[in-house]
Amino acid sequence: MTTVSRILGRAALILSLATVAACGGGGGPSYDPESPEGQAFEYRHAVMLVAGVKQEFINNMAREQVELDEAAFAQAAIELAVLTAMMPGTFENQTLVAESLTEPSVWEEWDDFEARMDGAIEATAALAEAVLNGGFAEAQPLVVASYGTFSNCSGCHNSYRRSDDED
Repeated sequence: MTTVSRILGRAALILSLATVAACGGGGGPSYDPESPEGQAFEYRHAVMLVAGVKQEFINNMAREQVELDEAAFAQAAIELAVLTAMMPGTFENQTLVAESLTEPSVWEEWDDFEARMDGAIEATAALAEAVLNGGFAEAQPLVVASYGTFSNCSGCHNSYRRSDDED
């Protein structure tokens, strides 16, 4: 199976996981899950949630905080690249619900946000390519470098995501 086929083949699995992740939580939402705003929120939240889980797994393994499993690392890196490429599309609906951690400035400063998103897409694609071409040994430095793959995530979160405790 080609690299592109493997990546795209995992997209269906990732979307299934994202849908399940969006359904969690206690109590009822403040929005109508069937509304365009509710669906946009759930999609965006699910993609970000699953990407965060993949990122944490990759980071912990690359920093040798958990036992190395090269196959699982490679799978997570490829799935993270797919999820990151999906992220800009999750912001197409420019509305927010009370549960969202997205700052409205995302749309007010779209060019900056998009540039940051492009950097994250490029970084995670490079990580997936490195793991496919050279395995863990080639990919690990991209994660642990001071300006590594995940600095793009925090740069966006620092500017465009409110903290969980700002309710």
